[in-house]
Amino acid sequence: MKTAHPDTLLIHNAEINGIPGLQLLIESGHIRAIGGNLSPEPRPHLRIDAKGGALLPGLTDHHIHLLATAAKRASLSAEHVTSFEELATLIRNAACGLSPGEWLRVTELDTFTVGIPDKDELDRIESTQPIRIQDRTGALWILNSCGLSFIDSNRGDHLPEGVERNKAGQLTGRIWRESEWLKDCLKSPPPDLERLGAELSSLGVTSVTDASVSTTQEMAGVLGRAHKSGTLPQRLRLMSGGKLTPCEVGSFEVGETKVLLDERSLVDFDEFGLTIRRSREQGRRVAVHCVTAVELSYCLAAFETYGAYPGDRIEHGSIIPKEAIPPINKLGLAVVTQPGFLHARGERYLARVDPCEQEDLYRCASLVEQEIPVAFSSDAPYGPIDPWLAMRTATDRLTETGHPICLKERIPAARALDMYLGTPPHQAARARQVRVGTAADLCLLKLPLVEALSDLSRHHVAATFINGRIVFQSDCTPS
Repeated sequence: MKTAHPDTLLIHNAEINGIPGLQLLIESGHIRAIGGNLSPEPRPHLRIDAKGGALLPGLTDHHIHLLATAAKRASLSAEHVTSFEELATLIRNAACGLSPGEWLRVTELDTFTVGIPDKDELDRIESTQPIRIQDRTGALWILNSCGLSFIDSNRGDHLPEGVERNKAGQLTGRIWRESEWLKDCLKSPPPDLERLGAELSSLGVTSVTDASVSTTQEMAGVLGRAHKSGTLPQRLRLMSGGKLTPCEVGSFEVGETKVLLDERSLVDFDEFGLTIRRSREQGRRVAVHCVTAVELSYCLAAFETYGAYPGDRIEHGSIIPKEAIPPINKLGLAVVTQPGFLHARGERYLARVDPCEQEDLYRCASLVEQEIPVAFSSDAPYGPIDPWLAMRTATDRLTETGHPICLKERIPAARALDMYLGTPPHQAARARQVRVGTAADLCLLKLPLVEALSDLSRHHVAATFINGRIVFQSDCTPS
């Protein structure tokens, strides 16, 4: 991504920390002065008229999967497929435009509605082109026989546990929790990250935490080099299941050790404890994937047994029973959650989640009231990437069609914005402000903050700056 990086830049007529009509001077990537009538010398190389808009710290997406999100942009979506017949039509139409041997990659299949097909069923749809389908949770891939031939020829019988077999020992085509193994097996090249970087910039996002448990040193190098080159301009923190080392200075920050819990096959408790201990030895915090009450209970038991540090995180907190809130508070854990799911999947939750558990979905207000650190994120590509949509959903708790889900968990718009302004490892407990001396990672809005908070929308982002570079411009005028 090509970005402007003048030695000096002056933003004038901006609302900063609630005060209108201010100027802000950027030099060498940092905020050097804020005032009412700055007269910098030498004259700035670029002046930008904010037109009265609010100038905010750049937003942070505290939980995203960058490579998976970039790959999804080049995939066929099955998000709106509601039957196997519709899936068959979608695949057949897409397969007509493929070159011989070209993969068809499908994502976001709702297996609750459509069911879980196997290779034989996919073969009846398309048998000549290799196909792989991912479910909407990201936990499952399904391949047809043509696709499985790539695995058979390369791996033989040396397959991981997640590669499903039937009672006769034959491959079913279903592969559970083995995305990185599959990618390595198929020798898939890294996806293009430039489009994703541009999209995040247009949303005002200046930093991200990639929460992938499968991040290897090699993958971290791909992401780090994309950041250093400007292709992915957002500052990077990377989680992983194992040890990580930055590939070069400024490429990425090493984040938490990720533990992926799956209620169907929970990790051994002693192994969980060993992971926590090794993380401490590396000076890292621990982030635990918890989307069910059982997973959350297991997570809390582990932290109670092996110890929790400030900055340890519960990822998602999709279901948090009321009785789990006091132990979360006692242990000092943060919750990094995604209210955007209530908008995107709310109708499914209302139809499928037990009514007595619906008040436990993506809690917010009840956590904030107990002073539990809470931060928001997208979980893209599995959730909507738009932070402004997530903020809006946190304030109204409405599904896409306007049905409410536990309105008592609503929070004010200003507090929702703070959930994207925290600095890890403490997330929203320490919301950033625009201050002299800090890095010039900024989000300029087209209107004052009070107006923007009354209409939380991505369309109000006028410009985004990362380290003083203009990485997105919409409606701000150089002068």
